[in-house]
Order: sequence, then structure tokens, then C-alpha cells
Amino acid sequence: LETIQARLARCHSLTLSTCQVEFSLVRQHPASSGLIAACRARGIVVLAYAPLAMGRLCARPSGWSAPGWGRDGSRPRPFGAAMDADWPGMKKLHEGLLEVARSYNKTAAQVALNWVLCQGALPIAGARNRQHVEDNLGALGWRLASNDVAKLTALGVPGTTSDFQHG
Repeated sequence: LETIQARLARCHSLTLSTCQVEFSLVRQHPASSGLIAACRARGIVVLAYAPLAMGRLCARPSGWSAPGWGRDGSRPRPFGAAMDADWPGMKKLHEGLLEVARSYNKTAAQVALNWVLCQGALPIAGARNRQHVEDNLGALGWRLASNDVAKLTALGVPGTTSDFQHG
């Protein structure tokens, strides 16, 4: 970050203001590596893309299944297969999300987005319809208790660096 900031300032008279990274309960590497803390210390806003892990964290009380792909959703997603293959891990995470969501009278997606906010990042949540927008907005105006943040963090996946997104 220091090198990038210095070069932007020197060559373009610009200040680095945002850092966009994949960050969610199933891709926690930006927090565990210290990137989010380093950005915050330098006044850089972290923007978290795929904060719902491409739909994987939109747990429904009826149960979890890997999100589909394609126009009709009938094909498996071409990325994130490792997450989809870890059925026991994803099931525990979804159960934990739903338990925490019930205690706040929120949806699992709202809790997952609020967890990102509690980590010091701004989630960039997709919305295909009005219900998604309303659900996303329900993540604002409140904060998870620190014990719930810790519980969800422990149930999530640390993640690593990768040359392939969502993997």
C-alpha cells in the first residue's frame, strides 16, 4: 500500500482512496492478512465485492444448496466449487448465520453484510430486484455484537490469495 500510495502521489498527484477486494465470511483473507487494518490506518476505504459469496450466504431457513448459474440457474457455478464441495462447513456456517439472524430479527444476508461492515469494509452487494435492494438495506443502522462477530468469523473460511476470483 505504501508503494502504491507513493507512486500515485509522485507520478499523478493522486491519493489512494479506496481498495476493492473480495471479502465475505467465506473469503476473510483481507482481514486476517491485515490488509483492512492497514487501509484503515491510511484512510483508505475498503470496498468488499462479493460480500454474499456470489449468493452462497443468502441462507434460507429451508436449507442450503449451491447457487445455480446461467439464465435458468440449472448449471453449477464455474467458480467457488471448493466452497460448494465443503457441504459440512457451509452447512455449519448457514446454521450459524440463521441462528444469529433470528436473534436480531434479520435475514442471513443482512447479517452477512453487517459482518462485513463490522470488519471495517463497505460491502458492494448485488441486487437483481427490489426485494434484494430492501434486504441489503436491512443490513444498515445496527451492528452485530462482538460475540456474534467472533462466532461467525470462526464458522467462516479464512481464504487465501488466489489468481482466480471467487475460488
